[in-house]
Amino acid sequence: MEEKRRNDLAASRAEEYAPRPTGGLFMAGVAGAGLLLAADAIISGFYGWRLRDNLESLAGLMAAGFAGGLAVFLRLEKKNQRARRNERAQINRDEDAKSQQDR
Repeated sequence: MEEKRRNDLAASRAEEYAPRPTGGLFMAGVAGAGLLLAADAIISGFYGWRLRDNLESLAGLMAAGFAGGLAVFLRLEKKNQRARRNERAQINRDEDAKSQQDR
């Protein structure tokens, strides 16, 4: 089996249990910051706090959310790469065993 076909097969197998993250690194950070900003707005509204009174903590919270989004994206990407490597190694072992049987 040629290299490209092995890589494609490994990628398709890995996508089943460790899908590749989509959207990009920057968008993951923006999504994380947006989620924490929305949570802060909901909590502030519930307790009657004004968001403008706590801009420093809001900026820190958004930075933490951005960093959290980046961390999640990188973790998912690493998981996908590890799954691809493992699937490729399994395909290589299967092909080697098949070629040994054919002899």
